Amino acid sequence: MRKYHYSITDRLILLVAYSLAFFLGQKCILGSWFFLSPLDKNIILLNGVTFALIYLIDAPRFIAPRDSLVNTIGAAITLLAVTSDSTNTLVLFLRNIGFSVYGLVVVTSVVSLIFNKSIEGRSRFVQIVDTIGYKICSELGRGEILFTIAIVVTSLELFGLSNQISLFTILFWIVIVLFKPIEMVLGIVRSAILYSSKNNELIGLLSRIDDPNLARVELLAPASWNNQNRILARLSDSSYKRIYPIGTVQQSNRVLGTGLLYGSTIQPNELQLDIPNNSVIEFDSNSELFDTQTILPVTGASLVGTIAENSTINTIRIETTNHCFLKYGSVVFIKSESMTVYYQIIDAVTSEEVITSNPSGKIVAVAIQLGTIVENKFSKFDWVPEMHIPVWHHEDLRSLSRYVCEHPLVIGNLPGTNIDIDIDIENAIRFHCAILGVTGTGKTEVSLDFIKQAHQMEYKVFCVDITNDYYARLSELNPKLLGLDEERASDLEEKLFGADTGEYGAGKEKIALKAFIEEIQKEVRENVARFLNEDGGNLGIFNLPQITNTKATLRATELYLSEIMKWMKDNRNQCRVLIVLEEAHTVIPETGGSGFDYDTKWVVDRISQIALQGRKYDVGLLVVSQRTALVSKSVLSQCNTYITFRLVDKTSLDFLSNVYTADVVSAIPQLKKLHSIVYGQGIRSEKPILVNIPFNQKKEDASKAIT
Repeated sequence: MRKYHYSITDRLILLVAYSLAFFLGQKCILGSWFFLSPLDKNIILLNGVTFALIYLIDAPRFIAPRDSLVNTIGAAITLLAVTSDSTNTLVLFLRNIGFSVYGLVVVTSVVSLIFNKSIEGRSRFVQIVDTIGYKICSELGRGEILFTIAIVVTSLELFGLSNQISLFTILFWIVIVLFKPIEMVLGIVRSAILYSSKNNELIGLLSRIDDPNLARVELLAPASWNNQNRILARLSDSSYKRIYPIGTVQQSNRVLGTGLLYGSTIQPNELQLDIPNNSVIEFDSNSELFDTQTILPVTGASLVGTIAENSTINTIRIETTNHCFLKYGSVVFIKSESMTVYYQIIDAVTSEEVITSNPSGKIVAVAIQLGTIVENKFSKFDWVPEMHIPVWHHEDLRSLSRYVCEHPLVIGNLPGTNIDIDIDIENAIRFHCAILGVTGTGKTEVSLDFIKQAHQMEYKVFCVDITNDYYARLSELNPKLLGLDEERASDLEEKLFGADTGEYGAGKEKIALKAFIEEIQKEVRENVARFLNEDGGNLGIFNLPQITNTKATLRATELYLSEIMKWMKDNRNQCRVLIVLEEAHTVIPETGGSGFDYDTKWVVDRISQIALQGRKYDVGLLVVSQRTALVSKSVLSQCNTYITFRLVDKTSLDFLSNVYTADVVSAIPQLKKLHSIVYGQGIRSEKPILVNIPFNQKKEDASKAIT
């Protein structure tokens, strides 16, 4: 006989039937109809009604192993009420065995509940203990077993081992509770009614509905559970709802189907069907009521799952369907308050779901909010989606309209879509931008495209290129070499070294250094003025030949940047400048720790002030680094647009936790080559976006040519 999941109506019918059976049993065996003293006249009624209430009304509200705890508490109370003052050795022995079983069920239930709180990263030992504990509490914790122990012990206590009343009481209990003839009769009657229905094919029984519209169906014909068929459910109030099947779960000897209730409610007088409540059928009508397109938000959309628990405004959890085709970076969406809200997959975890008995595996995807599309960009959606609402995917999401800006830079696209993600260069420069990532992830190519776009927009681009790679890669832009010649660079390094190591505080050496800096400062000022005044010479590459001293690099860089700022202050609105700091950890190192003297810290602080004040004078900053942990945080914190490639060190991730949410930061070490997370004033989104940068063979060849 199939084990049905009973509806509320079924449970009430069974409760009345069980109560009548226990009243009749009490009358026939004990000779009493009602609750009369003494207690031995009411033992069957006491245990029976308590069992029926818990078994049919209370326990079904809890999933395993919580239902075992409910059953144990009820059985233990009835056993203790009768045997608390017993002096019978056999009764005490059996009672102790009973309480040992109850204790075992409680312990294994609690252990299973605790271990199920943490699914991720469980050790093999924990998995074994959890499995064994769950098996024990789910089998021994059934109400039939626990209350049978109570009825056996209490019968022996009240009537004795040799009394026939004890035997009849126990036999009656076993027949009614363990064999369940009442439930067998109900199942036969219900099956007869269901299978007598015409013009439809019964495929299941409605088990429950999770708010707002997720239906669980016990399937009699699992093969029919697919979204190509017209599925109809009759609810407990006799109305009808259409169901869109989304998946199945195996539970012991039955299969549970999961589906979405959709469309308007159909009243009983609209469909002349002879089926009982809580029935699910495959309807053979060609009625337009069953057009499944009415559930799809757009034609061609595919259902990938439903919103799961622990979702937040910024991050949602998606319980995926059986045949889900999501992958890292996929874009999905929901319909909420008549708006389309987009999310992006950044992670996924395996988990267990327990509906009534056997745990089943499931995959829960983690997605960050992109937002709704408002005025050509992603805008934040200010609320968390409802539990169990559908999550959709579409291969051909509509592209965002172009910004009003004249020269957007397309950095890439949302993975798996035709939505381009571009950078508003003007905003990115005005509010400063940082491109961060380990070697070989694609950051150099993005920075080169950034420079080319700024050059096209007639920015004066001053690029600090310590490695001398940019000059070759940007040769088509006719870059001008700026900096110090070999002789000047060598003299600067020598005088800085002398100021650090000279005797008696290096007074003479410091005077010589100051005079030398004042001398070369005039040359720097002339070079800067010539570069910023010239028409057509929009790219300057700053490079220092053969300098190995970090202090010399810092000081020379500071001289040029200071002169650029001074010129821009004195010549307001004459031009716009972009300062590019490649290998920024060398040019603006983090000086918070040890190893840097006062002069070095002063130079870095000076560059930080330039970054802080630059926007007032049309001076923007692009910071590029593969070692974020070693870059001055006071400079990085001035950046308002971040293009983040893969980073793995803790210091870098700790800093980025001030920029991104924890879920986004956790995804950064997992980024693939040519994948980045972009966010800030220069991006058309109020939330971070994971971007796929298309591979370009020409760029790959050009990069290899200079290495």
